Amino acid sequence: LTRISKVNGLNDFGISTIGYNVDYQVLLIAYENANIDLIKDKSIININDIKRKNILGKKSINGILFLGKYAYLSCGFGIVVVDLEREEIKDTYYLGSDGQSFEVFDMDILNDEFYAATNKGIYRADINNLNLNDFSHWTKLSHIPFPDDPYTQIETFNGRLVANRWTNVPKDQLFGVTATDWKEVFYNIE
Repeated sequence: LTRISKVNGLNDFGISTIGYNVDYQVLLIAYENANIDLIKDKSIININDIKRKNILGKKSINGILFLGKYAYLSCGFGIVVVDLEREEIKDTYYLGSDGQSFEVFDMDILNDEFYAATNKGIYRADINNLNLNDFSHWTKLSHIPFPDDPYTQIETFNGRLVANRWTNVPKDQLFGVTATDWKEVFYNIE
């Protein structure tokens, strides 16, 4: 094991999230100020585009989803796509109507569709759509309970989607998708 820090190679401090792409052997480190480091082949590559840019919305990176050579970053203003081979930002997706920015907390994939948990509900889009930077290709799920509430996490589990609804009180709700609708799977009453 080798310990690395800002003193010997990292470009920042205050890690907000971290993820590893096994296929491309890349460790992606996202910092609280939205700076990004890629560690591959013992090299550290800095991508500071989000940190440097003037962005409407919250500059934060909440989660990382890997798909092939891309890392999809759930950000405080939308989704940023990082090309791990070219070591650069490929695209940015704003999910709101008219391309407005709002916070994306988490993403996952089910049946060739992206699902994004946001502070304005859950959105989905076809994974094979080449124009996901056009907000009209993202659909807000309206058949779920509380469709306008914040959903902070979304995960695929046993071939189903599970989403956490944040309620601002100590009783978040966990919902699971079935073939036709959503069902509450856990409710914390503490």
